[in-house]
Amino acid sequence: MDIAGIIYGEKSGIVRRIVVPSGGESELAQHVGEGEALIIVNKDDILFGEYPDSDAYTTFVAQKLGRDIYSDRCTVINDETGEVISVIQADPRLDAVDGATLIQHDEAVPGWVMGAYDLEAPPA
Repeated sequence: MDIAGIIYGEKSGIVRRIVVPSGGESELAQHVGEGEALIIVNKDDILFGEYPDSDAYTTFVAQKLGRDIYSDRCTVINDETGEVISVIQADPRLDAVDGATLIQHDEAVPGWVMGAYDLEAPPA
C-alpha cells in the first residue's frame, strides 16, 4: 500500500499539508511540527483526482476526529490600525504574521476594520 500523511493542527483540526513520502511511514514523522498531528492513510483514499482538494481533506480529517473543523480562512489585521490588510489560509493557533493578528472570518476582506466586538465592513 502506498501511504500518505495528512498533517493537521492538533487543537484546531485544520489541514496544514499532505505528505506523500518516498521513504515510507518512518519518513512522515519528520514533517510533523509542534502543535501538529498526523493521520496516515492509503494514498489512494485521499488523492481525489488530479488536483488537491482542501475541502475534501478537511472533511476526511473531521470524520476521522469525529468533530467539526473551523475554516482556515483568516484575516490578517494590522495591529496598529485595526484594518484587514489581507486574507490567507492559516491556523491562527499555530501561525503568525509579524505586526498583525490572525482571526478566522468567512467574509471579511481588505478594507474591513476591527470594531468593538467583530470585524466590520467599511461604510458604503
